[in-house]
Amino acid sequence: MKKKNKFLTSPFWMFGIMFLVVICYFSYIFVFIVLPSDIIIASNFTVLVLKTLLLIFPTLILIGFANKIFSIVTISDDGIHKALFGHFFKQDLLWHEIKDVKVIVRFDNWLFISKTSMNGLKYEQLQKNKKILQMSGRPEIYKEIERNTNLKIR
Repeated sequence: MKKKNKFLTSPFWMFGIMFLVVICYFSYIFVFIVLPSDIIIASNFTVLVLKTLLLIFPTLILIGFANKIFSIVTISDDGIHKALFGHFFKQDLLWHEIKDVKVIVRFDNWLFISKTSMNGLKYEQLQKNKKILQMSGRPEIYKEIERNTNLKIR
């Protein structure tokens, strides 16, 4: 039986973005549903701006960052698989295909795994490259990668 370990791509981003989105939705509900309409004395423009900031903008952020915060990385004996909700934005890397593993420390440790060398690439270039698998680096993930491959995590 093959061993599979599943990890969230980035718990740090997920909790941070979800916190902000929930606060915005709560504020929207409070301002436009809970408060009596007599208290809200504002122009149509102000109401439109508040609805945009508290409802539309957080929803767009949630949709835009969905792949980064809700994807699940599965590390097995065959390789690494990443997918959003198991069906979208799939990425598969077999262990023999992986040529480079790199860690960059920002607010969170970011682990980049690629089929090609990443020498000389900066953080921004690594983030934009769709062929490079990206995830939050954690000790459990490092151990699984080192257990399955002889590559050094640098």
